[in-house]
Amino acid sequence: MTTSPATERDTVSETPAVSPDLYDYVEIACLHRHDVRIRTTDGQSLTGTVLDARSDGLGNEFLVLRAPDRTLLVRLNAVTTMETLTDGARAGEVRFR
Repeated sequence: MTTSPATERDTVSETPAVSPDLYDYVEIACLHRHDVRIRTTDGQSLTGTVLDARSDGLGNEFLVLRAPDRTLLVRLNAVTTMETLTDGARAGEVRFR
């Protein structure tokens, strides 16, 4: 599994965790395995299928994203937007910041 630069484990984040309201969108994307485009605070644009949301036990939460060439762990508090690309999905684009 590959981590994006925004998700290196040795990075100390001062950004607050994702709100419960926004986390609902993450859970729906996981449940339905939505295809999404994620933009991060460091300017990355990542596209793939949402597989899961995980915690590392240290208070960091990650989105598991299957991209065309690898699986990524994306730190949730580094996500600025998540756009649902799956046909028929209702969420559209959700702004995290």
